[in-house]
Parts: sequence; C-alpha cells; structure tokens
Amino acid sequence: EDLAALFPSSLTEPRLPRAERRAVEKLLGHDTLRKYAPGDEVIRIGQVSRTVFFILSGTLQAKTEDQTLATRTAGQVVGERMFFELGNRGATSSVVAATHAECLAVESHAVEVMASKFPCAGASFYKVLAKVLAQRVQTQLDHLADARE
Repeated sequence: EDLAALFPSSLTEPRLPRAERRAVEKLLGHDTLRKYAPGDEVIRIGQVSRTVFFILSGTLQAKTEDQTLATRTAGQVVGERMFFELGNRGATSSVVAATHAECLAVESHAVEVMASKFPCAGASFYKVLAKVLAQRVQTQLDHLADARE
C-alpha cells in the first residue's frame, strides 16, 4: 500500500487528539529525514538497528553480495523486520540507494516513548506497519503459489 495514503489517514487524521497529532508530527519531523546518493548504504548486512525507513522519494534496493532481492520506491518501507525483531540478529541483506533518495528514519525507541505517552498515536503508527507487513507476507505467499504451478 502507498505510504502517502497510509500516513495522512492513519497518523494525522483529525480523530487523533491534537496533542497526539503533534507527537506523530514530531516523530516524523525533519530530524528524521535522511538523504542518500546513488550507491549509499541505507542498511548494511549484519547491521543491528531497530529503525524503519519510510521512502519519500527515490529508489532503494535490498541486495545480497551477488543478487538484488527487492526494489522499493517512494511510498514504501524498508527495515521493518529489524524494527520489530526481538534480539535483533542483524540485517540479512543490505539496502542501497539506486537513485537519489530521501527517507524518514524512525527509531523503535522513539515510537515506544510516543506510544507510552500517546497510545492512540502509537496504535496508529503500528497499524501502518502491520499493513505493510501483511502486504509483504501476502506477496511472498503469492510468489510461492506461482512457483508451485
């Protein structure tokens, strides 16, 4: 699902109390904006991090040493597995900017602090990521079904 469609409706909707909307806006503020040039590593293999990256512009590619595993573009997310993984074992692939790219980098600790103070905003944030993960699982199931045919 397109990130632009998810965020405005899920995180900045008027139903959230004003203080919670401000908490989300602060969480997604300019201090989390990161810019990458082609070839820059966003995530490196083995990196231990609990950061999720929301791609605002450009193209990122998940890679192993010899293979491109996935391509993600504006409106999509990378790093969501590490964001949720307990006992984070590190990234199993690198993520590299294929073009100039801008991402919002959101640390899990910042989300946990926000969610403890503003539960509705935290729930909305986690709902966005749950939709992303559900979509990824469905895509993998579709690929498995296609491979069996």
